[in-house]
Amino acid sequence: MHTIRKSPIKASGVAALASAFALALSAPSAAQAGNQTGTFQVNANLSGSCTAVTASAVSLSGLSGATTLTLTCTSGIDIISVGLAGANDAHAPSGFNHAMANGGNYVGYNISATAFNTTGTYTDASSGAGWVGFTYSSTANTSTMTATSSAAQLSGAASNNYSDTVTVTVNF
Repeated sequence: MHTIRKSPIKASGVAALASAFALALSAPSAAQAGNQTGTFQVNANLSGSCTAVTASAVSLSGLSGATTLTLTCTSGIDIISVGLAGANDAHAPSGFNHAMANGGNYVGYNISATAFNTTGTYTDASSGAGWVGFTYSSTANTSTMTATSSAAQLSGAASNNYSDTVTVTVNF
């Protein structure tokens, strides 16, 4: 009968290999040696803007007519001024800041308006007409504008249609 004997060299080699493997599994790797944290910032520079200025046409019925001027801007934007300039302002007769034209005939008129909010100031003068120094609010973005002429202007004018184009400029 044969007896199988284990070789002391092979047994000790297998034991050494098993020990080395166990040691490798239990030793921390470079990725597990520790940790470090850091931070970074996320910033945004939001520029305010106005994307729309709208108003419907004003028809004088009698001596006056009205429209609503609507601004669509970024909430909280600081408005430097909102100016009104009529195409025929240079022909406005004394006492009026604007003029409607029909060929070479002119009829004077003024514009009065409500403020866009309580801090805005409106002036209708031949230079610097408009609102100055207010912060746009998403809840107060309209102004009612009323164009007014006088009986003397309307009765002294030649019969026909008169018109003017008013440019609204928003500076922010």
